[in-house]
Amino acid sequence: GFGPYKIFAPGDEDHIHPLIKDIEFNKELFKKTGEIAKNILTTIHVRRGSGCIHPQKYLDEVMSEKSKRLFVNEKGEPLECHQVYQSPLHPFYEDEVYFKIFDDLIKSPILQGSKICIVHDTFDEDYEHWFEKYPKNLVTSRQLFSKESFSDPILKNQQDDILRTFIDLLILMQTKFCLIPNSSTFSGFASNWKYHENKKNIKPLDMETYLKSIMEKQK
Repeated sequence: GFGPYKIFAPGDEDHIHPLIKDIEFNKELFKKTGEIAKNILTTIHVRRGSGCIHPQKYLDEVMSEKSKRLFVNEKGEPLECHQVYQSPLHPFYEDEVYFKIFDDLIKSPILQGSKICIVHDTFDEDYEHWFEKYPKNLVTSRQLFSKESFSDPILKNQQDDILRTFIDLLILMQTKFCLIPNSSTFSGFASNWKYHENKKNIKPLDMETYLKSIMEKQK
């Protein structure tokens, strides 16, 4: 972890974890995710897993049966560990918040066919209505990669969930523009890596700042 909240201000060198300087990713994985990232307009990290309080309407009407087995009890009520005892670690942003972001990103005729990648910590089945709404734009790493994409036996034989996490992380790290949730270690690592690599043309923007900027424009 990077501490209780992991998104640090640019120039805050004291918070650049030494791991970022020393870590090396699998070369084939890094190369192929980088090639994919070049063709993505933006990658958005959707943080809706453990640590978020899910609204009851979302549980009843949106959450997939696949997720419900992990997030609700036999009565359909949120499990305590995912409600974080009524004190969420991460804010839950409603679908409409993301839809407004997508609409803003692709409102230009030039960008209407641009790909927006979402990385998330639940299941693609929870976002089927997103893909229906934006069939030409939204993608996930599950659509972009399979184990057959790789020749390295280490990657081919890796557990799916572990490999998927690293594919998501490397796409997030290497996309030119990304939108990340505050307080996420996953996004914090990507943000710090971009800063450490001094990728001046790669800009992470945190969700809180992005939403504030939208509100300012609407005033």
